[in-house]
Amino acid sequence: MTIEAARDKLHECMDLYDLSDIRTLEASQEMDEFVNEEMRKMMEGKKGKYDTARSSSIRSL
Repeated sequence: MTIEAARDKLHECMDLYDLSDIRTLEASQEMDEFVNEEMRKMMEGKKGKYDTARSSSIRSL
């Protein structure tokens, strides 16, 4: 999920559930945590994909 998509989803939820004030802040913080976790997973996946030192096929040679 991109940051823009996450932001759009947050605003969609805010409108849908009529969130405001502290509830909006809490929802925003939860969304930030979710996006950060997803971005971390994506980055770890890319590292594993291109990191040949971790490749099992290289180790078997």
